[in-house]
Amino acid sequence: MTTMRVAALPSAADCAAEAVGNKFAALNAAAAAGSADIPPACCVPVDWFTEALGTDRLRRLPTLFTDLTTTVGHDLVGAQRELASILDGLALTPRMRTIVAGFVAQLDGPVAVRSSTTVEDGPASSHAGLYNSFLHLSTLADVEQAILACWRSFYALPAVLGRLRAHDSDPTPRMAVIIQAMADARLSGIAFTQPGGTVTVEAVSGTAEHLADGAEAGTTVDVAPHSTAPEPYHSVAALARSLKALFRGDVDIEWAWDGSTTQLLQVRPLTAHLHRAQPTGPVCASASLYFTDTLPAGLVLGDLADVYLAITAKRSRPYRMARAADVAVRDGWILSINGAALTDPALRPAWLTDLAGDVVVDLGRDLRQNILPAAALLDFLTAAWGTATDPLTVHAVIVRPFVRGLVGAVAHRLEDGTTVIDHSSDGLLDINRGMAGVEQILCPPTTDEHAWNTLEPPAPWTARTLQTVAAFTGVLDADMPGVYSEWVLTPDGPQFVDHTEPGADHDTVVPTAGHVLSPGAATGPLLRISDSDDLTRFTVAPLVSMRSVADAPASDYVSGLITVVRAMPGKPVVYARRPYAILSVLLDDVAGMVFEGGSRLCHLAILLREAGIPAAVLGTPLPDEATVAVLDDGTVHTR
Repeated sequence: MTTMRVAALPSAADCAAEAVGNKFAALNAAAAAGSADIPPACCVPVDWFTEALGTDRLRRLPTLFTDLTTTVGHDLVGAQRELASILDGLALTPRMRTIVAGFVAQLDGPVAVRSSTTVEDGPASSHAGLYNSFLHLSTLADVEQAILACWRSFYALPAVLGRLRAHDSDPTPRMAVIIQAMADARLSGIAFTQPGGTVTVEAVSGTAEHLADGAEAGTTVDVAPHSTAPEPYHSVAALARSLKALFRGDVDIEWAWDGSTTQLLQVRPLTAHLHRAQPTGPVCASASLYFTDTLPAGLVLGDLADVYLAITAKRSRPYRMARAADVAVRDGWILSINGAALTDPALRPAWLTDLAGDVVVDLGRDLRQNILPAAALLDFLTAAWGTATDPLTVHAVIVRPFVRGLVGAVAHRLEDGTTVIDHSSDGLLDINRGMAGVEQILCPPTTDEHAWNTLEPPAPWTARTLQTVAAFTGVLDADMPGVYSEWVLTPDGPQFVDHTEPGADHDTVVPTAGHVLSPGAATGPLLRISDSDDLTRFTVAPLVSMRSVADAPASDYVSGLITVVRAMPGKPVVYARRPYAILSVLLDDVAGMVFEGGSRLCHLAILLREAGIPAAVLGTPLPDEATVAVLDDGTVHTR
């Protein structure tokens, strides 16, 4: 068990990221290269956390994380309680307290305590804001409590969810903790480098914790290459560029300036250049899950894009068929929202306020099917997303009603027209899990009136409710032969929930990353437009101006193209090899456009942006078998 110092860098001790975390390792590398002034600091290494947890806690963690991954995050509420139970009584050992006291005694003035995990501040994921930091600590007791709070934050719900979203289900404790002298800051802030050499510097008076968490707006200065800027912006930009050269990639830094010297507090790789502007206030957008063809402007799908496509591609058409047949269904919703809107009843959508009973909640591909009371949903989302400390980041969630009903049922149409219905008072969920005791009803063909008149339905079924199930199962079977329909019987009658189509794989979704041509999210059936002589011939004709679309020539090709698009079951996402100008005739009838290649400054691209229609250039073909697409800020998800 060791402690490592930054005060006399480079440190002679082992500063591998596995031992001290990425944050401290990066500070040590910057100091070793002579790239920055850094306030005196030491690092409580990762193995202290392991020792403090002890054998019993370490033994309990793998089981919990295995359950989370195998159930795709099904019981997050229960997991949160179990994590709190595991961490109860966590404390520093006497030897740890002695070593910490020795270092704190060497510091003059207030202290900062920050996390330094092996999973944050990496090249692929920053995990920014998921782990705790504490500033202006003045006593040894405060420092000790801050270390423990940092450790606990590694297993706090937002941090666990962040790692699961990154497909990291490792329960191992991987957090070091930095103890550092507070910088004497007149100004402090954040800066990041960008392709092309410009450095964006944001500054506030004093310390910058509220700038980092989004609660405070700072002064922003863009410092271009070979330009000058007032201090400290010029010095901060120079520091950021030197660190970009050292780490061989764009960086995000936190800094402090005392009036003469710029000090480095943190450096990490810049993991993403954002296309959307960061929100400065409440953000909320939502849409029907099954009955919406075009997603509203501002909706962010994020980690839910694959889940959204899998659910809607499977259920939207059968739900619309059910509604057309006057069969009861319950809609769900896709919602993107930040904490500032979540806490304001006036800004939340009406359906979110009016929810009753239980709901099924999906937060991401690995965080699905949490069932909880609707009354607990807002508290659950607040905890899961950490909106109390980060009210501006936009998150996405899928919410569906969970109706247990009087009984659950699965129905199947036989070749002779008989409908077999397996039903159980244990509920549909347990039927699908294989945990229910089921009874079977044989319903005669819907045209056999005599058989229906003599049928004696078991309670709580009636002949009328059974006929509804049998008739709509027949409708589905005609469209999807061999289908199994899934139902719940409520006091108001049967409600169609889902279906299983033998041989169909609705969960295989392929993401293809590209470049944003026009920002936003869209969903719809995928319509491929093949290259042809007509397509290129009309494109090179003077049809499209920079401001408007001229009347298309009265040709069989153009009218046929419009007819095909309008005959689709919903507004399609059009896929073509290039952003041909003639495709502008389709702008009123498409949800989005995707191209294998092409210019992002061409006429069609400009018109797409003006019309607010999401579009992307991929640089690679989409899978041949893809039939449905979700487009989300340059990434296309297909099934």
